[in-house]
Amino acid sequence: MISRFKKCKNFVAKKVWVHEICKMTLTELSDQNLTEYLFNSLQDALAEYPLSIREETQVYVAHLALRYLNSDQLFIQQGQQRSLPTLAFLYRDALAAGSERERDALIRTLGDTALFLAACFPDVWRRRGLNRRYFLSMGENAFGFLASAKRANQFPFDELASEFTGIATCLGKAVFPDRVQH
Repeated sequence: MISRFKKCKNFVAKKVWVHEICKMTLTELSDQNLTEYLFNSLQDALAEYPLSIREETQVYVAHLALRYLNSDQLFIQQGQQRSLPTLAFLYRDALAAGSERERDALIRTLGDTALFLAACFPDVWRRRGLNRRYFLSMGENAFGFLASAKRANQFPFDELASEFTGIATCLGKAVFPDRVQH
């Protein structure tokens, strides 16, 4: 298992920390190359898992992973400290949202964050006493809510909700191919 992190100098025009995926140095990869790499890695993981999802959903998941591999998108700033978002707080904020659009955006962030955290950090959460099922349930319910809404742009939320556990497993394998999945 690769456990080193490298500082990327040319990733989305700013310095970010990104995991060295598949023994591949990411300093030479552009945003487009990384998206393609994540998409292909996700397809490889899906080929090993009894799951068939639409290509559009695969693209959504690859872009989600790319977005969250940029730590500025994953962590939230609280004063001088940065921390991972608390899913329950995202849900609370969604319930208190002033508009349907704001609520849906927060629910989508909740689903996306739950998917990435369930996929990529199960050992961290287990050590902190949280069960992976918590993240899976929060993500399934968030995307299920968005899929059931009677508005446009429901896609790919229906598939993300119904196949959340499998997608999280495959995403984890795509991002960390050498790690044993749980």
